Parts: sequence; structure tokens; C-alpha cells
Amino acid sequence: MSDQRMSFAAGFVEGALTVERTWQHRLSYFGATFAEKAIAFVEANDAYVRERIAANSELEPFWAEVKLVWAQLDGLVAGHLAACKPGRCLDRRSFLLLNAEEDLSNIIHKPFKGALEGWTAEEAAEYTRK
Repeated sequence: MSDQRMSFAAGFVEGALTVERTWQHRLSYFGATFAEKAIAFVEANDAYVRERIAANSELEPFWAEVKLVWAQLDGLVAGHLAACKPGRCLDRRSFLLLNAEEDLSNIIHKPFKGALEGWTAEEAAEYTRK
């Protein structure tokens, strides 16, 4: 079995076994409304990572490892969807937001320019180096 399939399988099992706790976490965490910019950010980031994986995972070890993490995330979503009760299923966006819980706080409250507007890729890269 390939590393990617094992990562997906591990995520699938985790998603199926934690379906109730994940739903409970969603209820507590999503009590706050997410700004559209935060939602757009996690979706754009997911698309970006998937593009980079497709372009680079055969060439660069870093992206090969990221590919395994994303395979596990895909498995997590699939396992959750296989085990959830109707009306209590989380979609991919929900998992992206739950997984970005800590990161979004840093992005939303970035320490420069006071707002999301104008945050360039260079500023983001510099911020992550600190």
C-alpha cells in the first residue's frame, strides 16, 4: 500500500471514529460567525496547496510530505461523511476551518497594517519567519 493510501486510510479511520466529537466541536467552534474573508482564505489556501502538490510532489520532498498530510485530510473528511448522521455532517470547508483554528487567529489579528487588506505574500512570508 502506498504512503498516500495509508495516509488517506488513517484519516478515514480518524474521521469515522471521531464523528461525534467533531460534531460537538463544530457546534462550539462555529458559534462564532466566520468572516467571508477567513472562509475565502482557507478555501484559496486549500486550492493553492493542491496545485503545488500536483506540480511538485514528485520533485520536492517537502511537497511529497504535504501530499500525505492532504491525503490524510481527504480521508478524515471521507471517514466523517461515511459515519455521520444525516443533518450532522461537516463539509470540507468546515474541516478546513476547524483545522485552521489557531492559524486564522494569527491571520485575522495580524500585527501589521491593522487589517486583512493590503497583506501581501511578502508580508505573510515575513510574518511566518518571526
